[in-house]
Amino acid sequence: MDKELKNLFKNMCKTSIVIFIYGLIVREKAIYIAMFSASLISILSLYMIYKNAHYILSKQNSPAKDTFINYSKRYLMYAVFLWLMVKIDLSWLVAGLLGLLSLKFNIFLKMLSIHLKNIKDKLKERR
Repeated sequence: MDKELKNLFKNMCKTSIVIFIYGLIVREKAIYIAMFSASLISILSLYMIYKNAHYILSKQNSPAKDTFINYSKRYLMYAVFLWLMVKIDLSWLVAGLLGLLSLKFNIFLKMLSIHLKNIKDKLKERR
């Protein structure tokens, strides 16, 4: 597994732990159950994407059918989770949606840090 991807998985696990601890501190079930579960689902989805990419690269024939099936599994997992959150409460749905976005948030923070580092390096060069 690529170093950057391993770091992303580590950061996702750290984010999930922070979400869980925050939910326990504020004593909000929607956060420490729904948001934490959603962040775990996000990690599982990233792992499924990783495994699917390896499968596609190793397969000689057209992997379109298998790719579509794996894609459908991920979105079915999201749909079932969000359906359960709707059945429980609106606050659980919002917390679940925010938890599913934790992967995007981690990627955004990584890209932001890279760009800030590049800007800092360019400013040092001009001096």
